[in-house]
Amino acid sequence: MLPPLPVNEEQRLAALYQYQILDTEPEEAFDRLTELAAQICQVPIALISLIDSERQWFKSKVGVEVSETPRYLSFCAYAILQSDICLIPDTRQDQRFANHPFVVSTPHICFYAGVPLHTPDGYALGTLCVVDTVPRQLNQQQQNALKTLAEQVVAQLELRRNIRALQQALTEQHRIANHLMHTSKALENAVEGISQLDVRGCYVMVNPAYAAMVGYTQLEMIGMNWQQTVHPDDIPEVMVAFETMLTEGKAEVEVRGRRKDGSAFFKQIVLVKASEEEQDLLLHYCFMKDITFRKQAEADLKSAYERLEQTVTERTAALSQSNRALKQEVVKRKRHEID
Repeated sequence: MLPPLPVNEEQRLAALYQYQILDTEPEEAFDRLTELAAQICQVPIALISLIDSERQWFKSKVGVEVSETPRYLSFCAYAILQSDICLIPDTRQDQRFANHPFVVSTPHICFYAGVPLHTPDGYALGTLCVVDTVPRQLNQQQQNALKTLAEQVVAQLELRRNIRALQQALTEQHRIANHLMHTSKALENAVEGISQLDVRGCYVMVNPAYAAMVGYTQLEMIGMNWQQTVHPDDIPEVMVAFETMLTEGKAEVEVRGRRKDGSAFFKQIVLVKASEEEQDLLLHYCFMKDITFRKQAEADLKSAYERLEQTVTERTAALSQSNRALKQEVVKRKRHEID
């Protein structure tokens, strides 16, 4: 007879796998509980058994050498269906187990008692069980002690999982701290101006290069609105860029900046929308370059081109006038010769 599956089998297995306990090495904390269970119940075999999809695996064992057996041969597969201790005083008198291979042959199990290992969410991961080769009973004190030890097994599983989660959290924090340290150094040393803006458009972070371009200290800029660093006539262009950034993720615009002393300069702004992970902080990024020199060079080049164009136009006009005068002189001479 195959043991039935729990009604919440899929969720139960998911809970079991979250503990990442299967196929791990023996641990003293669990072994002490198993040994204590065997001593209290005065039996030769005690097990911490975890029920996987196709097997029962022993996290700790006393009195047996094997580390797992098929699930369909597991007494514990029946025990996890119960909310309380499962007692089988004489397996030979139980129709479920009378012809069981472990009853009629080695190890000749005649007695079984198993307490389900219920997680805080109520899922039975397996059992703390005791086994004997002769029929027997457990008195009430032994049953209570076995239940208490089962609670301690679950407590150790929780402790083990919490320690692992804490280690992972510490590792992640260390990774983030290193990332922030390297990022901070990169921001401090960057030639390009870099800042972060909140949803109101106020600065929450500026690097030294950004602050220097607009003539403020970094501290002065925290909480300042971006409009204070843009020429008033160019604010509408930046607002359009913000709208583009929010819909497309990125936008670029060239406008006039305004320094603390009121002087103007040309700057290139690249706005980048924050990632989904950063949306809770409502941050956007602003990268700024001072392009005053480039703009001046472009203006000088345009002015030189316009002067050249004017010179060419004037010389072309003068040449055309000279040609007309020459033609008139030629015509005049031909007429004179004819006369």
